Amino acid sequence: LAQSAMPGPFMMNVPGAVTIDNGGAIDVSSRGYAAGATYPGATPSAGNAAGSHLGSGATYSGGDVSGSAYGSVDRPQEPGAGAGLQMNGGGVLRLIAGNVTVNGAIRANGQGGEGGSDHSGAGGSIWITANGAVSGAGSVEARGGDDRAGYGSGGGGAIAIESAGLTSGTLIGHLGAPAGTGYNGHNGAAGTVVVRGQSSTFGDLIVDSKGVPASAGMATELPALGSGIAQNGSSGAMLVTDRAADIPGYFVGHWVDVSTASGSLKGTWRIQSIPSPRTVILAPNGSEVIDVTAGDTWAGVYLFDNATVRNSTLNSADKLRVTNPIINQVAIRRKTLEQFPLILLSGLGVENARGTK
Repeated sequence: LAQSAMPGPFMMNVPGAVTIDNGGAIDVSSRGYAAGATYPGATPSAGNAAGSHLGSGATYSGGDVSGSAYGSVDRPQEPGAGAGLQMNGGGVLRLIAGNVTVNGAIRANGQGGEGGSDHSGAGGSIWITANGAVSGAGSVEARGGDDRAGYGSGGGGAIAIESAGLTSGTLIGHLGAPAGTGYNGHNGAAGTVVVRGQSSTFGDLIVDSKGVPASAGMATELPALGSGIAQNGSSGAMLVTDRAADIPGYFVGHWVDVSTASGSLKGTWRIQSIPSPRTVILAPNGSEVIDVTAGDTWAGVYLFDNATVRNSTLNSADKLRVTNPIINQVAIRRKTLEQFPLILLSGLGVENARGTK
């Protein structure tokens, strides 16, 4: 089953079960933004640079511009960006069902090519919500486009899978949003995978190059809401920010710390809606009353139960708060971790991140 148009999401809302048999596929690859195009407000790739999404698209020469990162990490619904000169990004799949079984494939890959003058787009978005179980031995991927004989490869997209029931089979181990493979090592950066099961509080973040090492300067970027001071008009659950730019729609669902002017944390809440360009409505976590007032401080934050980073560089100007120690397998070193304004590892220091340096 393939999507035939761009860039709106391919929506599937099925009350019962969805099964993709071995050899079958749902494929929205190459259905994202066209060459030179990206999410509104983001910087598009230019020159011979590949498309970017949550993973940056590779540049090839000094005059190339890799597009800026954009999109939701845990509710991904944004197409992948096109390359600077040709090739589309990956499309968007939103799947809601009872039980989901994948023995075949689900793809939202960026477009690539095998010719010497070809370029490549970024991976798109896949967001699956199973009200029952998730199982199977297939794969789910939002890869950047390959460009083995031409220029640089596209950056990885975003995958989120959430289930209310049990997970079984090997599917969860076959989720991937790596960059494509570029010419002579000109590879983009991996995108993100988030998995939330029935025992999750916030879900697990995975950034994995899948054996495609990013070239110098390429990184996985978690888009930043930023931080500031609540402005006049802030009241109750309404936060009027002092951002210099409008708030992109993909920040719905993002977490925000709100503290008093003296630094005492009032609470951490998700953005429920964005009623005007620089104002958000926060959602309560339970029965508590949200009481934002002018002069409070606010800051965007990413919350996860676990985070695993394999052979990748992960950056964010927003806080990254992880319940358990970050599993750092080779590529994130202390210098990179220090780029985050705050790392909470079960109350421990950055030195407690596990892995080989």
